[in-house]
Amino acid sequence: MFFRAKREKTASIAGTGIGLSIVKRLVEKMKGEIWVKSNLDQGSTFYVTFPIEARMSDPSLEEVKQFA
Repeated sequence: MFFRAKREKTASIAGTGIGLSIVKRLVEKMKGEIWVKSNLDQGSTFYVTFPIEARMSDPSLEEVKQFA
């Protein structure tokens, strides 16, 4: 699960923090993986990988095609 931290540093940044949840669902639909490495007061790096066999022609990805 991803969530937006409630800290003074991020208070001025607009948004709801829902973007990562959407990305996570899309990555999983494409049979990929997403993970994060985070360091307090330094930030976070998000990683995404996809298998070669997940192709846009795959019928199970119909919902994802609208974003392509």
